[in-house]
Formats: sequence, C-alpha cells, structure tokens
Amino acid sequence: MKSMDFLILGAGASAFAAAIKASELGAKTAMVKGPLPLGGTCVNVGCVPSKSLVRAAELVHLAGTNPRPGVRLSLAELDFAEIIRSERRLVDAMRHKKYELVMEQASGVTVVEGAAEFLEPHRVRVGAKEFRSERVLIATGSTAVAPPVPGLVEAGFLTHVTALTSERLPGSLLVLGAGPVGLEFAQVYARFGTKVTLAVRDRQLFGRTEPELSRRLGEIFVEEGITVLKEAKAVRVERRGNLKVITLRGPAGDFDI
Repeated sequence: MKSMDFLILGAGASAFAAAIKASELGAKTAMVKGPLPLGGTCVNVGCVPSKSLVRAAELVHLAGTNPRPGVRLSLAELDFAEIIRSERRLVDAMRHKKYELVMEQASGVTVVEGAAEFLEPHRVRVGAKEFRSERVLIATGSTAVAPPVPGLVEAGFLTHVTALTSERLPGSLLVLGAGPVGLEFAQVYARFGTKVTLAVRDRQLFGRTEPELSRRLGEIFVEEGITVLKEAKAVRVERRGNLKVITLRGPAGDFDI
C-alpha cells in the first residue's frame, strides 16, 4: 500500500487543476484516471469535439444557403467520416498539448488508470494497488445514462459521447430532449443532411430560456428542415427491420415515428 499526501479520483478539469496545484505545493499525489482519457469531458467528449463538428456543419450550411450576392459557394462532396476523423485528430492534439505534456512535467504526481474502490474512508484500491491518503478529492464527473424508456437499450442509441466518434452519417435521427446538447446535435446532423426530428416534453425548446428566444429558435430549426415535436414524451422503442420505431405520447395521443 502506498501512502500519499493527496489522492484524486478523476482526471478531468477539476482533478487536473488540483493535481497541478498539489505539484506546486510539493505534495506526493496520485491521480486515478477512469474510462475517459486525461482531460475529462471538455477536451475529449465535450466542448472541443462538438464545436469542431458545429463549425464543419456551419460551412456545409453556408455552402447551400449563402445570401451574399456575387458570392457563389458549392459543396462538391461531403466526407462525413473524414470530418469525424479530423475532429478526433484535433482532440488528440489538444489533449496531448494541454494535458498530457503538462502532467508529464508535474513533479510528484502519479497517474493511475482504473476504477477506484473505497476500502476505508482514507484507503482506496485501484486494481491490485492500494493507496492511503488523509486528503481525498472526488472529481469523477458524470456519465451518460439512458432514460427509462422501454426497449431503448435493446434497440440501441447514440449518446453525446458516441455521436462524436461514429463515422456513419444516419439517414434519419430522433433527438430526445431540447437542452443545449440535444439542440446542438440536432442542428449539426440536420446540416450534414440527416432527416432530424426533435422531441421535447415541454411546451418550448430549451425551457430555461426566454419564451421569445425559444420561439425564434424553433422557427430557425423548422427553416433548416428539422421537425420539432413539443409536449412529446417517449413511451417505447422497438426495432422493425433495419429501422428503430419510437412511440411518442402527445396531447392528441400516441403516435409512431
């Protein structure tokens, strides 16, 4: 069992900042990295890759809708797989520069990969290794969880993580939820050419914003070819051949899409 001054569970932004500060203070530190690579959500499956796709989708959109007189744009070919590969190369480069190289220079910090289990309040096991520390920081972040819709897990679905790595552009896509992440992916996929349906349980998109902003956002989505279904709750999902059919419950009753 190794005795440490500081034990950090997680390897995302908060954990990384804590490790750097601990290194500056001369603390002997162990950082336990879980399933995500060093850097956590933002650089790996959040801001960096999603905004890369947003920018690529914007360029595709401008090629087909550019309103500037005299400027003629055209889209000769869309290679969606290469767009995804380019996004992953950007993620790899930024993670290496902003996190991995920095951590290599952080004296006194040891990165351990695996799942941590508390044996006692100040004793943790990671695989075959055990660590003891009076100071433990839990910075494990969050993970995607499937909503409790019957048949959803069996039929299969995309999350904000897998949507950033799949090189296959779907012909159609149903997005459940109209929060920031759902809205972003709905517009991105629609601009790449996917037939997108957005289902939200509330009466407006992005329910925490001003109604007027929500209304205008809905208008823009409709203009871009996205089908917006409000007050629509997912009831069940099933496979029919190569397609997945979802039953939604709206004010007028149940219907399939």
